[in-house]
Amino acid sequence: MCAARRDISVEQVDGVVTVVARGELDLATSNALRTALESAIGLAGARVVVRLGDVTFMDSTALSALVHGWRLATDKGIVLTVTDPTPAVQRVFKITGLDDLIQG
Repeated sequence: MCAARRDISVEQVDGVVTVVARGELDLATSNALRTALESAIGLAGARVVVRLGDVTFMDSTALSALVHGWRLATDKGIVLTVTDPTPAVQRVFKITGLDDLIQG
């Protein structure tokens, strides 16, 4: 049995802070996502970008982490946007109504 590849990182280039997630975002990774978002928001000036182009699955715990990050950023006057969501992630956003809220 092969474990799913999972990776969450925070990158800062030219003043833009980006959280990059890969693989499955679920109960096993939602705390890491939450921590990465909090870290990115702490570094950000005005904007945090969350790249989800390599995410193969997202469950409600990861969605909760994203909403937490969005609220935290909004409270600090920081814009948090999601870019490159895969079709699986887009579907979750559409079903939950978050597609208009956090997609950039």
